[in-house]
Parts: sequence; structure tokens; C-alpha cells
Amino acid sequence: RGFTRADGFAFAFQMATILVIDDQDRYVELCRRAIPEHAYLGPARSWREAAEILKKQRRSIDLVLLDGNFDIPVEALVGLPPGADEKSVARARRRQGLVILARLRRHLPDLPGVLMTARDDLYIDRAAERLDAEEYTYFLDDEYVDARSLRVQIENVLKALLGQDAEGPI
Repeated sequence: RGFTRADGFAFAFQMATILVIDDQDRYVELCRRAIPEHAYLGPARSWREAAEILKKQRRSIDLVLLDGNFDIPVEALVGLPPGADEKSVARARRRQGLVILARLRRHLPDLPGVLMTARDDLYIDRAAERLDAEEYTYFLDDEYVDARSLRVQIENVLKALLGQDAEGPI
């Protein structure tokens, strides 16, 4: 079963179930509004929440969308040593998505992931490659451009899962 986008372009893959791991609702709302042909779980607001969803529904999840920066309570941050100073906490929040991606790779190495960020940090490029993120995308704070970019990233990953050639970036 395939689906046809609003612009008439047909795809030969089924609707995907996508887990969104993010501390906010912005990206999952953008996806549900602009890319409604897929089913979205979440957002899981921390690694703990994501792990719980994955434990219950792993077989049905096709892809993970993961934010890079998490503004969550200190006790919910993964990989932060006890008694960390304020600077370490800020760095852990800024890189929490990468820590979660590393855990995903360790526990579920075949589950595709797209790393998303609104920050223009160079470490994302290197880290995404090192952690085998299938794709990563920067958001520009323009909903139309962001939705189009994310759609292409999702479609590229889904095509790769089917062994089809992916399109290049927009």
C-alpha cells in the first residue's frame, strides 16, 4: 500500500509510525500538521519516556525523530554526573539528543533516526555521523521550509529502508 502526497507525488511505501523524542511539542505539531500521512508517537520528553515507549511498541516504530537540545530537569538528563556544576548541566541539555541517540544506537542499532536541531552547532554534524544518524536537519524558524526539509529527511530514510534511492537535500 502506498500513499499520495497533496502535490500528487505517489510513494511506494506505507504510512510510517514515527516516535518523536523532544522536550517540546513544536516539532511533533509541525509534523502532524504538515506531514499528516504518518502516525506520530510522543513526544517522549526524556530518554526514560522514550525507552518506555520503545519497550512497548518497538515492533511498530519505523523511525525516530530526535531533537538535539532538551531543557528538562537535571534529574531527567542522561549521562550527567551527580553534583555537576551549572556549566556542565547547560552542556548536557544542549547535547542530550546526542546522548539519547548514542543509547538508541547501543540498544536498537537498526532503528533509523533523524536528528533535528534549531541550533547551528558544528558538533551536530560530526556527532550525527559518528553515531550513524541516517539524517540530520537544521530548522530555520520558517515553518514551510522546516516542514519541507523534514519531509525530505523522513522520505529519504523510508526509501532507504525499502532499498530505493533517496533524493538529495532541497
